[in-house]
Amino acid sequence: MKSSYLLIIFAGGSFVVAGVLAPHPTRTAECDGCGGVCGDSIVQSPFEQCDLGPKLNGAWNSGCSKNCTCTPVCGNGIKEDGEECDAGNANGKYNSGCTTDCKLCGYCGDGILDDASGEQCDMGYILNGSPGANCSANCTLQTCEYKCGNGVVEPGEECDDGPNNGPKDKCGTDCKWRTCSCGNGVTEYPFEECDDGDLNGSEKSRCSKNCTWIVPVGHPNPPCCGNGNVEYPEECDQGFINGGPDSNCTTDCTWRKPAPPRCGDGHIDPGEECDDGADNGSLQSYCDKTCHKCTPPGPPATSDTCPCQTCNPNPFFNKCTITTSCINTPSGNDYCACRAGYRADGLAPTNPKQFRLAFPGQEYRVFVAPGVSCDTLCTSPFPGPQSCQEVLVKSSC
Repeated sequence: MKSSYLLIIFAGGSFVVAGVLAPHPTRTAECDGCGGVCGDSIVQSPFEQCDLGPKLNGAWNSGCSKNCTCTPVCGNGIKEDGEECDAGNANGKYNSGCTTDCKLCGYCGDGILDDASGEQCDMGYILNGSPGANCSANCTLQTCEYKCGNGVVEPGEECDDGPNNGPKDKCGTDCKWRTCSCGNGVTEYPFEECDDGDLNGSEKSRCSKNCTWIVPVGHPNPPCCGNGNVEYPEECDQGFINGGPDSNCTTDCTWRKPAPPRCGDGHIDPGEECDDGADNGSLQSYCDKTCHKCTPPGPPATSDTCPCQTCNPNPFFNKCTITTSCINTPSGNDYCACRAGYRADGLAPTNPKQFRLAFPGQEYRVFVAPGVSCDTLCTSPFPGPQSCQEVLVKSSC
């Protein structure tokens, strides 16, 4: 027999105590040579099947007993000794057929009548609830009265999706398979992607005539009024001009409703001959305040071109000073001047003797004495009194 010694070490040195660690009297030579110690967390094969240490050996569901032999573990998905079943993580869940302690249990659809759970019948998950079967999908006996909408396909029904039956489901409220009717204004899923009725395929809709979205704008992006794309349920979308005077589309992307005619809004509406807005009835307009045309003046007597370089030039505009004297001008003065309602530069002339030709090619009607040319008008006095006539003066400057 081998002797054992204990070495004790302390601060001042060490000493050996003999014979303290004597071998256990029942320990065999075989164990001395090969065996392990159960509980040291070291699996010594073939003497131990497992060893999880003193705290876990023998603990519930640890799989290792106190004598280091393997024990069944319920929930590992492996049917082991002492277990009736083991469905792993599905233990205890419906249709698994196995409890959390690995015992067999029945469920509706397993084909086994389980009176304890209240089953009236069980023909298996394939036959339960099938046409002609007297056992429903919830393992209750079928009666002669069938009800569409209970979620069970019964004799006389093609389908039954319960409360989902209807226009958005492939099964109708009569428990018959629905057929698609593109263009009825109802989006019938899953057969249609969209349905805007009579608007399908028009510029007011992004739904095509075959009830599919027009790529790339359509579903599933929500409509964005003002982006220039007509997206359902928008009636129109002209972008940033929505709601403006040049758009018939409102700011909420609906077509502007026809407004009653209003004289003075600048738009010629039905029943109006003209509409110059705020200028109606003024000297600048041939349109009166009731939006009817005034009688226009007769055609000019003569037409000529005035070479204004003989006038008094100005760096910013061409100014002609009228020195001709005449009578019966519309203004009541003894000067030839622009006809009433015509202004050379867009501003009321400060001197009735003057008119301006702002740029080459601009035309104005003026009153001059008969026989007076534009050159004479611009440069030379013309003795009067004379009667005036209307002529067209055109700038060549």
